[in-house]
Amino acid sequence: LQYFGLVAGLYYLFLASCCARERSLGAHLVYAIASGTLGSLWWWIRIEPWYFSLLHGAIWGTFVGTGAWAASRSRSAIVPSIA
Repeated sequence: LQYFGLVAGLYYLFLASCCARERSLGAHLVYAIASGTLGSLWWWIRIEPWYFSLLHGAIWGTFVGTGAWAASRSRSAIVPSIA
C-alpha cells in the first residue's frame, strides 16, 4: 500500500463497483487516471515535485484503463451475462 498500492486500490474500487463492466473506454480512462494521480500524490509530494503525480496518473491510467476496458469487453464476449 505504501508504494503505489493505493493507486491500484482506488482503481480496484471502481472495478468492483456494480456496473464497471458496462462502462465505456472513456470512463475507464477517467477513473484510472484519477486513481493514478490521487494514489501517488502523497509520494510525489514527499519526493518533489508534486506535479509529477499528474504525469504518473496520465501514463499509468492510460495503459491500465485501456487494458481493463479491453479485458472486460473480451470477457463479456466469451462469458454471456445471466440476466
